[in-house]
Order: sequence, then C-alpha cells, then structure tokens
Amino acid sequence: MILSEVKCMPYIPTGTSLEDDILTANGSDFHTTTFLYGLTYTIGMLGNSSGDGTLLDPYLLMTPPEGAVVYNDDAGIGLNALITYRAITTGTHSLEATSFDGGTGSYTISISAGLGTQNGDVVRGSQFADMVNGLGGNDQIAGLGGNDRISGASGNDTLGGGNGADTLLGGENSDVLIGNTGNDVLHGGNHNDVIYGGPGADILGGGFGADRFVFQLAEHSTAGSVDRIVASEGAIAMQGVGAVGGDVIDLQQIDANTTVSGNQAFVFTGGGFDSGQRSAGRVWLEEYGGRTLLRGNTDADAQAEISIWIEDGNVAWNRYYAGDFVL
Repeated sequence: MILSEVKCMPYIPTGTSLEDDILTANGSDFHTTTFLYGLTYTIGMLGNSSGDGTLLDPYLLMTPPEGAVVYNDDAGIGLNALITYRAITTGTHSLEATSFDGGTGSYTISISAGLGTQNGDVVRGSQFADMVNGLGGNDQIAGLGGNDRISGASGNDTLGGGNGADTLLGGENSDVLIGNTGNDVLHGGNHNDVIYGGPGADILGGGFGADRFVFQLAEHSTAGSVDRIVASEGAIAMQGVGAVGGDVIDLQQIDANTTVSGNQAFVFTGGGFDSGQRSAGRVWLEEYGGRTLLRGNTDADAQAEISIWIEDGNVAWNRYYAGDFVL
C-alpha cells in the first residue's frame, strides 16, 4: 500500500513567498497565514508552467476561520493555482498545497499584501507581521503586533505601527504616521506629513512637503536610543532648512525644564557654545562629519536628555534657525 505524504509547514506572512516540494504521490502540505477583515489577498501556487517549480499541476485550497473552503486548480493560461479572496474575518487562514493529478515536485506559494479599496478603509492588524496597502481613500490602518509594513498609498491616511519594528509609508497625500514602540522606519512621502517616531530608535523621512517630526517625550530619542531624520523620496532630511515653510522638529509637548513646575518651552541656542547655552531648557546643534545632532537638556545636570540625528548631508549647523523648531 502506498501512503500519501502530509506535511505541516511554517506560517507564511502576507507579502512573502515560500518554496517547498511534494515528495510522494497524492501528498499535501499544510500552511497557515493571517488575513485582515475587509482586505483582498491573492494567493498563488506556482509550479512548472511558470518556472517556479517542477510540480506539473498545482492545486490550492484555502480554509478561512468561518470554514467555507475556497479552492483553485488552473488560473487562466497555464496550470498554476491562484485564489483572490476578500477576507470577511480577521484570523488564521489554512492553506493546503497539493497536486490535481497526484504528482510530485517543487512549488512556490506567494501571498500578496492585503489590499484596501479606493474608499477610506479602517483596518486593524493582528499580532503577526501584516503587510497592508490602503490604496485610495483616507485610510486608518493600525498594525498592532508584529513587524508590519503598511502603505497608505493615495489619500490622507493615518498609519499606526503598534508593537514591533514597523515600516510605515505615507504615500501621495498629507499623512499622519505613528511608529509607537519598536525601532520603526517611517517615510511620509509627498505633501505635508506629521510623523511620530515614539519609543525606540526610529528612522524618519518626510519627503517633499512641509513635514513635522513630533517628539512627545524626551525619552523617545536619547543618546542610547536615538532617532534619525533622513533624506527621503529625493528630498533632503530637513527640506527647506533655514526658511519659512520648511520641515520642522516639534518638541513642544516635552517639558523643557523638569526642575520647575509646569510645561516649559525650550530656547534654541544655536551652536550651544558654552555651559549656559546647554543648561536646562535649552536645545542646540552640534556638527559631526556631514550630519547634525540636535540635543536638549531638561534637568539640572550637564548631560543632554534629548539627542536627534539629522542626516542632512553637509548642511552646516548655522543654516538652521529657531523657526526650524516648534519649542
């Protein structure tokens, strides 16, 4: 008697692919992935006809949490299997990879990012690594757990990373990007974006437009866990430095002097050349090999509590003026 092979294989994050093989006749591999409510996904099982494996006739079945099996044998020209599915439940979806003719061979499973609509989507992620593209409309997308990759595309979007090391891409319009915890990468794209790195050592890029980099707490960018403002989308790190209407670094939510009551505003002291210019309530600039370091002191000691690198590509520190900061 010939026994068929059944393999339980790893989790496949959206926006990725996995190569595997069926070794015995009538065998099957089982995988899982996580889809988010309201998003559309494309799952392909590719074999010999597209050069992505040796399996002659891939056959793909998907079981969502609600239990109704979706399957595909041949998707148009060729013998690859392809399922396009709009999730009606957020959760784990099971995939069975097999062969229609019971044959053996290698294959590739590819799962697209979750796609929104041309309207304003409201999307909540999972505890896994989600990949989401909001497409059109003014979207609100929260990644929650996992190392997410979220693109707002067109529209005035609000994107939140949640826990994990997330990548947030604003897109074509004026967006709000919120990194939250973890070492995140945030790029606003075109137009006037508002970017919050949050805790962790974040990479922040505004692109073109008058962007605002917001720091809510001193501990959100310190010498030991420093944020970097970088060039993005062809624009320099602080587009329009030294001129009205350019990018700004917003520190106004931080108490500049914790030794007195209330929420004090910072004073910009330029190069901070003496101890008085680096005392509590002061922010200043230091220049190191083609980049600028913004530092700020919020207490009675001589050490800076705030450190923010500006990867400005040889823009001299004295090009900056008080209007480049919201204090």
